[in-house]
Amino acid sequence: MIQSAVENLNFLFTTVWGPNNPPRSNKEVATSVRQGTKTYPGVPINETDLHKFREGDKAALTETELAAIASYFGLPRNYFEDESIASGVNTELQLLARLRQAGISSSELDDLLTQIPISDIKPASDELVNIIIELHNQTTPTQRDISS
Repeated sequence: MIQSAVENLNFLFTTVWGPNNPPRSNKEVATSVRQGTKTYPGVPINETDLHKFREGDKAALTETELAAIASYFGLPRNYFEDESIASGVNTELQLLARLRQAGISSSELDDLLTQIPISDIKPASDELVNIIIELHNQTTPTQRDISS
């Protein structure tokens, strides 16, 4: 399915956030983009234009603003322009979101990955995520508490 830049941005807002944190707000993202990243040192953007874009007004943001937003989320600058890049990134983000929803921390993920034969690991695959979640569920709460 081909997604628009608007759909991809809304996907980022609902998917990319840390454990126990609410999704980011327009204000938070606009403020951070204005403060800048290493690649984009301060791009003037306001939360109203960001909101308009998220509601479907594609003219509300420039290519530079979109590239700065991609940088803020740690993505390639052409994430919003290149559907093949966006599709691959979105697949990986969906799989990471499934792991987060299953309650798997990044340190726990590292431990679980050491239990999977390298031949079974395929980048960004549903099968890999299912194996990790199954291993996580087989670990008793006591074992998880001890290894943390």
